[in-house]
Amino acid sequence: MSQASVANRVSQFSSTPWFGIALRLIAPELIVFFIGFLGVGFILQNQDLRNDLKFRQVPLLPLRVEYSGNSLDLAKQHLYQTFSFWIDKPDNCEPGKFLSSFYEEQCRDLERVSELSQEVASLPFLLSGLVFVLGCVAVRMLYGRANRAIAAGSGAVIATVTQPAKAPQTIFGWFYGLVSIRVQPKGSGQLTVFQDRFDSIPRPGDSMVIFQIMTLTGGKVWVGRYYAPHVSIVHGVKKGLF
Repeated sequence: MSQASVANRVSQFSSTPWFGIALRLIAPELIVFFIGFLGVGFILQNQDLRNDLKFRQVPLLPLRVEYSGNSLDLAKQHLYQTFSFWIDKPDNCEPGKFLSSFYEEQCRDLERVSELSQEVASLPFLLSGLVFVLGCVAVRMLYGRANRAIAAGSGAVIATVTQPAKAPQTIFGWFYGLVSIRVQPKGSGQLTVFQDRFDSIPRPGDSMVIFQIMTLTGGKVWVGRYYAPHVSIVHGVKKGLF
């Protein structure tokens, strides 16, 4: 089976399901956010840092919390303190509006404490944002690999759909928005391949072209497309959200 023959007879995956992927990422983002939130409290166990979060001049704003308790208590107190800086910042602390040199020193001190407070408080938000970015990158890479393999036809293997056709869904398939299908290549054992969520479930005995696109700790990852030797496909690319 030539690569050109395969490429002309199977279609590529449709657009990436970004909305569904974003929904699936909510749970890990919340978990990582909570871990980062506890991390803020753990960092604030450091007495030197807590001293740095105090004013050196006569304070323009009162410190609304006295840090005490466990990591969770410290994190909650710190976020409350950080938001209070944003809400209550004096208008006279804008550049050019200082009432006196002493008032300017107070504003600089407030700015220092506020910036340090924001840097510490940003930890859970940065970690959850990193999870979202890495998740989107992983999805884009997988769909890109699948479509490049299908377009090139490289490493294509013909397999027969088994009975039953649909395999139990895996976490991998669920996260990437793919459907698990059970197939058996000629002269080999059964294996699970992933097909586009918009494809109809093939019937037992149908042929699929399968491609290995990566290797993970749990084994090889295969994607499959319905194979119709007598039909040629005109390839088009649907665009996702980005």
